[in-house]
Amino acid sequence: MPANPNPAPDHRITNGLVADISPHIGVLVINWAFIEQAMSAVFEATEKVALEAGVKVRRPFAFTGKRDQFKALFAGVDKLDEFRPRAAQMLDGVDNLTPLRNCVVHGSLHSYDAASGFLTFAKVNPDKGETHHVLIEHRVKLASLEPAANACTRLATDLQRLAAELMDLLDRDEPANA
Repeated sequence: MPANPNPAPDHRITNGLVADISPHIGVLVINWAFIEQAMSAVFEATEKVALEAGVKVRRPFAFTGKRDQFKALFAGVDKLDEFRPRAAQMLDGVDNLTPLRNCVVHGSLHSYDAASGFLTFAKVNPDKGETHHVLIEHRVKLASLEPAANACTRLATDLQRLAAELMDLLDRDEPANA
């Protein structure tokens, strides 16, 4: 049989590489779900004070909407002033992790360059006019996955703690049913 004149490219994705990155990506994905759930809990806990402050209460499904609602909530509700610096810091953490989260969740592992230590994730999306598809590649340093997973874990814990504090604090403002 003659040699294939167009052999498939060697993307250097081995079972070992996949095994090495999977725990970090798994931790990131699991904790991102905790982050989104904690944001939803914050919206529920703060509904009354948000309405009182004239902030529209939304319950977004997609993450971008949750991020925007979280920002608007803490910017627009004076009763949440004491939480504003923490919320802003958490939002900064979310913003820092979002590009990595999006590329590992919505992209596929395309290649690995051992010399530089970079992984490339690729995804094919429709262009803005939906007339054709475009290839989008994201390069991620292999060594950045573990610290990002750890940062995501801390952020999820902090957001869950914030949600619990808001629930406790704002529940005390409710009159007890006799």
